Amino acid sequence: MKKWKERGKRIAVLLLTAALVGSSVDLSALTVNAAEEEKVLTCEKEEQTTSEEITETAKRITSWTWNDEEEMLDLEENVLALPGASKDYIVSFDDIVSFLPASITATITTSASVTETEDTEATNESEETDGAEETVTLEGWVCENYPEEGAYSGNYTFTANLPEGYELAEDAAALKVNVELGGAQLLEATTITPTKPENGNGTAENPYQITSAAELYWFAGLVNGTLTDVTKNSSACAKLMNDITVNNNLLDRITYKTDDDGNLTNEVANGGNFISWTPIGAANNGYQGTFDGNGKTISGLFFNDSQKSHVGLFDNIYIWQQFGMSVSLILIFSENIMSEACAHLV
Repeated sequence: MKKWKERGKRIAVLLLTAALVGSSVDLSALTVNAAEEEKVLTCEKEEQTTSEEITETAKRITSWTWNDEEEMLDLEENVLALPGASKDYIVSFDDIVSFLPASITATITTSASVTETEDTEATNESEETDGAEETVTLEGWVCENYPEEGAYSGNYTFTANLPEGYELAEDAAALKVNVELGGAQLLEATTITPTKPENGNGTAENPYQITSAAELYWFAGLVNGTLTDVTKNSSACAKLMNDITVNNNLLDRITYKTDDDGNLTNEVANGGNFISWTPIGAANNGYQGTFDGNGKTISGLFFNDSQKSHVGLFDNIYIWQQFGMSVSLILIFSENIMSEACAHLV
């Protein structure tokens, strides 16, 4: 009986051991399965990271033109000339910006950049679309050295800012305008082409009928003998048919030079911007005819020579027979002015 009890204990121990071994095998299997599952999840995550793409788009301006609605710019030279600036008319930063273009018409190439990352290696690809025209509104203007209190003379470079997402191509022209203040010339010296009046022959009975500034200059040349292939006629008669303005807004546009102390002088700074006048009957060419003003007005005459004397609409007149006419806004910079209409009556 005792022997059977000992055998029963051995069997129980063997069964318990077997049970424990079985449990150990099951736990090991669970551990392996968990590790494999985690590895699968990690691989999936890596695959997601590898397939991620970042795309950026940039608009590159390859060429452009100003949209100059104010028609203030010399578009060939990129110059804004403000000759009217003076000590009495200080030009502020905002004043200048109001004259500058607010937009450009641009030819744009769109560039798409794609970045793909896989492990530690990176690959970059880019694609470009053909240029298309687009109106681009500028983000304002800057000029680092422009005085806060404004200015009335000097040259300043203003640069336009592009809106976010736009950039200039390396070979594209810079968005810059050179601003010239006080005496800057936008155009070369202005001239006028004398034109013979269509009506009249210059006699007292049939005077030349002057209708424009060009015809007025022709008549002065006829009397003074300065016309090419036309015989001088100091006795020619004329009749003014219209009001004539030679230089528009002359008083507002003219500027003067300054001395070393910055004080204004009587010397004109921008005389080349105006049509200059040579008086009728100038320099020993005394006028002897009849000039009928017909109740009309001549304005905007400009003469700039401080060495000359006897300057006006007329210079020397032998017989004073001008009547029915007014002369206004005549600026004469000479040694002696005796009359707006007539400088010297002989």
